[in-house]
Amino acid sequence: MRVFKLARSWTSFRELLAKMVITLKDIRNFSVLMVLFMFIFTLLGMEIYAYRIMFSDDDHSKVVDADAGIDGYFPRVSFNGFFNGFITIFIVFIGEDWNAAMYDHTRGTNAVSILFFIFLFVFGNLILLNLFLAILLNNFEEPPGADEDGGKENEANMSESIKVRSFRVAKHICMCYCCRKNKE
Repeated sequence: MRVFKLARSWTSFRELLAKMVITLKDIRNFSVLMVLFMFIFTLLGMEIYAYRIMFSDDDHSKVVDADAGIDGYFPRVSFNGFFNGFITIFIVFIGEDWNAAMYDHTRGTNAVSILFFIFLFVFGNLILLNLFLAILLNNFEEPPGADEDGGKENEANMSESIKVRSFRVAKHICMCYCCRKNKE
């Protein structure tokens, strides 16, 4: 309840809350795209790598053939189930030790997994997460409720204001220079 009272009396806080609501609306579409991408690549990873990567011990020192029936350990980051696959995709997205997961999958299968993980990292981390940051930064730098027409007017007013300020600064510098010459 105190937060709402604070928002009523503090205008900058109210503006920040308005920007957060606008940002949540814009992120909704992006979130659907990202979850769909993660879902598709989780299913693809399950189809390619599920229960095919097994090691002889927890240290991942020796690769064991999973089809031979030999006891071994599956890596923690794997595509053995939907939840594990989704977590693996998320790990690659955020870039947290994704290269170890790629190395384990490459050792367990073949070098094609390098292409899978590199594409996943480039598209997920470098493109989608940077798009997410761009949406956040864009919404927090523009004033709340600014539409496209108002934005053009604001840009025109800002450019005029910059011209006037630049002229004033140049005039002030010239005046200071002229005053210095007159004193000498």
